[in-house]
Amino acid sequence: MAYYISFFIISLIIVLSVIAFSVIIERVVVFFQFKTFLRALRKCLKEKESFKEKFSVINLDLKVNTEFVLEALEKESSLSGEMKDFRLLSFVESVESFLFRRLIILQTGATVSPTLGILGTVTGMIAAFNGFTGGEVTHRAMFIAGILQALYSTAFGLSVSIVCMIAFNYFNKKIEDISDDLLLDLKETLYRG
Repeated sequence: MAYYISFFIISLIIVLSVIAFSVIIERVVVFFQFKTFLRALRKCLKEKESFKEKFSVINLDLKVNTEFVLEALEKESSLSGEMKDFRLLSFVESVESFLFRRLIILQTGATVSPTLGILGTVTGMIAAFNGFTGGEVTHRAMFIAGILQALYSTAFGLSVSIVCMIAFNYFNKKIEDISDDLLLDLKETLYRG
């Protein structure tokens, strides 16, 4: 019975790792697209080009919000400094929420996978000690298999956790840098022109 539970726990950890790696790959693609988007946005702001013409080819969910904010800021030059700052901050917050999508999966993976690994360790040890009867090891293969399950589940759980934690921290830092740079660029452009 404990073997089946350990197998189920290791299967959960493997599924969690597949989901986490899928999220990492998806976020890398989104960040790459967003980098192109930012380059074009900076060029548009510096050269005072029309945003709609420049970004008609970009297919990001963020495009609509960007169009709204930039058009409003261009048309309403009579906005007070506080109102411009409010619009800029709301735009930067929408950029952050766009980039933070699915990162909660990595954070959850970083916390759940070691717990599943420990649970697998416990069930593996239970399976290993089921081979003892009356102080003697009756089934050495059963004992060794239980110990192996315990070690594998711990190793898988910790590896998935480490990868998820590194990826989450990397993306989190990248988002902070992007939002700081974006806010600085937008403020510089708006208050200069």
